Amino acid sequence: MPKFVVISPTHILRKKKEAWENFKNGGYIAIGSRIKEDLSDKPRDEILKIVRTIPYGASQLTKRLKEYPDFLSLNRGDYVAVKNGNDGLCGIGVITGDYYFKLNGHNTCSSSPDDFYSHFFPVKWLITTYMRRKNLLRPGEKSWPYGIISLLPDIPVYARRVLAKHEIKLNG
Repeated sequence: MPKFVVISPTHILRKKKEAWENFKNGGYIAIGSRIKEDLSDKPRDEILKIVRTIPYGASQLTKRLKEYPDFLSLNRGDYVAVKNGNDGLCGIGVITGDYYFKLNGHNTCSSSPDDFYSHFFPVKWLITTYMRRKNLLRPGEKSWPYGIISLLPDIPVYARRVLAKHEIKLNG
């Protein structure tokens, strides 16, 4: 069964639309403005040790200790939705390859390259039209979580509905 991840294209306020365009046009998703080293082939314990060396506040550290392993657990065939906060989804795609590192490769639309992301997965975008939350969710359906990246245990009903509407068959 494929995984489903919801991700933000940037941590920079009011820059989600521009950063989404970079995801869409580049055919990828990315995270990680502070970890500037390749995490390929590093065991989970070593990745967590690297995350702990970054001067995050306590709540940010807790989030990052979950986000990096979640991101690195993704595989070819997993689904991804790019969110614009709680307002809506920019697009839905499927991961087409393995993790790769490209130092400062994703422009988060910050004025500082120190904010750019370096950890990537290639994505084939299946849906690239903006979908407002109020039009996606039906009464009683749970929305996507807040945060930079959230790995969900299954493909949510709203995503299944959107993919079916576009006649996109799910893998798995």
